[in-house]
Amino acid sequence: MTDFAKIQKLLNLTSSVNDSEALSALRMAQKYLGKNLGDYLADEGGGLSTASAEKDDLYVELEALFEAEVDKVAALKKQNDDKEKTLRKNLRDIQNFKRDVKAYEQRIADLEEQLNKVQPRSNTTSVEEQLETLEKLFDEEVAKNEKLTRYLNDKDKSLKKATRDVSNLKREGKSNRRTQISGR
Repeated sequence: MTDFAKIQKLLNLTSSVNDSEALSALRMAQKYLGKNLGDYLADEGGGLSTASAEKDDLYVELEALFEAEVDKVAALKKQNDDKEKTLRKNLRDIQNFKRDVKAYEQRIADLEEQLNKVQPRSNTTSVEEQLETLEKLFDEEVAKNEKLTRYLNDKDKSLKKATRDVSNLKREGKSNRRTQISGR
């Protein structure tokens, strides 16, 4: 005959948040029973002198523990899937950053080449001076771009105004002709 109190204490340990502790408690309970816990429960208590209500409570408790473990596994699987999705996104971002770095390195090489054409390097030119020169060239390009943008915006506005004026003149011409025709 097995000691029901020991088995009950072991089964109570299965509610632990530590999965390895819960699994060890289930295995120890099976060891005390001398057979698989499922077989034992199927044999209506395996010879323990317990009331039917206690068996039902134990079954409900084990079923609840099983459901809790299933829920934990599902949550961990979802969490793992989310982490994998984030990892894939981060890997794509890294690839994009590497591509951008190569493009910037190429742009820097092009700017250095332009600088060498404009101002040949001398051995006495320091890195700081070269950087200042590049910054000046860059600022000049930005200023040119801004000036060109303003010029194009002004031209666009004047073209829109001219289009409106032409449309108005056409409408006025049509109404004048109608007036002349109706007046005859």
